[in-house]
Amino acid sequence: MKKLFIPEEQFINQWQDRKIGEGTEQQVYLDINGLSVVKTNDAIMHGTWLEFFDRLALHNWLFPEVTYRLSGFTTVKLRLAAIIHQTFIKSEKGANRQQVEKDLFNRGFIRVRNDDYYNQSLGIILEALHGENQHAYGQVLVCYE
Repeated sequence: MKKLFIPEEQFINQWQDRKIGEGTEQQVYLDINGLSVVKTNDAIMHGTWLEFFDRLALHNWLFPEVTYRLSGFTTVKLRLAAIIHQTFIKSEKGANRQQVEKDLFNRGFIRVRNDDYYNQSLGIILEALHGENQHAYGQVLVCYE
């Protein structure tokens, strides 16, 4: 049986040498296979864990080519954190705004301000789709109108 909770010290010992980045809500590690990344996400950008899991489900539905897979939990600085895996996309250069907008337009989204995109028929906003988040399509949020 697979353990769903990994103590923080054990997680750090296993992954600290593979860390490739971090943001406000997550830390990112390159998996040993080099084909995926492992992220710890403490859901700090969400009011509840349910909102976090809803966001993952929406992300996986909208962008099946870069789905998240939940594998367990740990703590980060004593805060509960989900351990999620995602395909590692290595590219020679990132997409520019025109390329991103074309892809998202084909998915029914329009840019509404800065790096935020909205799909009116779905009532979904993609936020923070800036250079550091483009590989993960930023944050998927439900817009309640």
